[in-house]
Amino acid sequence: MSEQFRSILGVSIIIALIAVFVSLTAPNNDPDSKTYHGVWIDAFEEAAFFEGKTRDDFPSLLRGSPDGWLSFDPDQWPLEPSSSSTDNLGYFEVSFVGRKVVGEAGHLRQYPTEYFAEQIISIERICYNFIATQDEELDCIRP
Repeated sequence: MSEQFRSILGVSIIIALIAVFVSLTAPNNDPDSKTYHGVWIDAFEEAAFFEGKTRDDFPSLLRGSPDGWLSFDPDQWPLEPSSSSTDNLGYFEVSFVGRKVVGEAGHLRQYPTEYFAEQIISIERICYNFIATQDEELDCIRP
């Protein structure tokens, strides 16, 4: 083999290995990844996700059980850092590409499923918190 041929072969192998690595590590290349939409509650020791729900389901969905815990890839965390640990807490309508893994998840492993958001499509705050009204209904503190 000539020296030039070995150099070309070596570079070709390196390029092929890089291409394989990139294709295997790309988050949207996961065959289990799909698009999810729902309501996410970000609160102290809570990241409840209600799959398929929208802002129109508030506040009644709070009386039900969440479908799972919502986690984010570190580079996909959707909220801006704030001066207070409670500034970003709230209720959000969110769409994302990700995966769903059945099994104990979340704080104290109390959720039946964990959703992993790999890419945020959209996120919109529904409200900051809920307060009880005089007739014991929940009212949303809107942004």
